Amino acid sequence: MYFKVEKTGCTERKGMVQIRYCLYLDPKDYGYDKQYVEVKDMTEERIAIGQQYQDEYLLWESQFDYILKQIDKKTLAIVDTRTLPADTDEPELQLAFLLFSESDNLKYSYSVTRDIGDEIFPKQKKWDDWLAAIPMIWQLNPFHNHFVQVEPGVTNEEIKYVGELALQMAKEKWDKDEFPNVKNQFVSYPKIVTAERKLACEIKVEAVKDAEIQTVQAVK
Repeated sequence: MYFKVEKTGCTERKGMVQIRYCLYLDPKDYGYDKQYVEVKDMTEERIAIGQQYQDEYLLWESQFDYILKQIDKKTLAIVDTRTLPADTDEPELQLAFLLFSESDNLKYSYSVTRDIGDEIFPKQKKWDDWLAAIPMIWQLNPFHNHFVQVEPGVTNEEIKYVGELALQMAKEKWDKDEFPNVKNQFVSYPKIVTAERKLACEIKVEAVKDAEIQTVQAVK
């Protein structure tokens, strides 16, 4: 077992420096196979592109939810006669009416509409195609994430010591097949967070991110 300080979880929080420790298993450790998984290779560039596509996709979802909300009991009665209201000129809404005229099953109609959504909502297909094209890679996930809040004057050696201590306590529980929940000591947050203290925390956070703090030798 070993730990690494995860940069994405390090930040200023309530006038303290938050440190995130990711605890990992070695190949010979119990449960390693469950943490070593195949995932999409999400590089920073792909994440940026994906965010744009996701926003478009979520917009599609909200549009579709809107369509379903328009279909009330009165609308269903109209559908039975296959007659659309005179003020209904939205092709998406018309499609929903036609689908409901074929089936009284809401879930069925919903799934059918999604199946042909690429014709009505091209944003969904754009998202699906982008996601399907991303290659898969193998990734080792942490078996536990541990967060602590420390003073901005903390040293890197002290941060490393806390990580090693957390890893040792997590190992004791992991070896007993218990959830590796590691308890922290009580943290007394400052009542007033001055601009100077906030800045000191932010400076320390950046220093921690640059330090690449982790165990040199795995805990056996």
